[in-house]
Amino acid sequence: MAFLEKLGGIARTAGEKAAEVAKTAGEKAGTAIEVGKLSVKVKSEENEIDNIKLALGQLIWEQYLAGNQLGEDLAQLCREIQNHQNIISGLKDQIVALKEKPEENQPEVKPETEKPEEGTACREDQTPPAGDSK
Repeated sequence: MAFLEKLGGIARTAGEKAAEVAKTAGEKAGTAIEVGKLSVKVKSEENEIDNIKLALGQLIWEQYLAGNQLGEDLAQLCREIQNHQNIISGLKDQIVALKEKPEENQPEVKPETEKPEEGTACREDQTPPAGDSK
């Protein structure tokens, strides 16, 4: 009987420990979910800041293009943008030129003018079809 009581005590203790582990796991999972939700909100706010910076940059760019006076730092950044735009334009011109240029290493394809006789090979180095005594 003492053995069964001891076994019951062990089972009870194991059950209590399992319940504690499950409770702790549930709390940690809940915490992880909350952290995830907050992280998504942080990223959303950061995206809003990026959008505002983009709009701000667009306004400054338009002022630069209109010839309005900007601070030297802003003007320098605008000149860098123009430099990159010039590079892009040159690269696009190269792409167009490559697409329009005929391939130099490609053999010229000539249309076939005569059909070979039926039952003969197309080239002299080929074996004629079976049943041909040539």
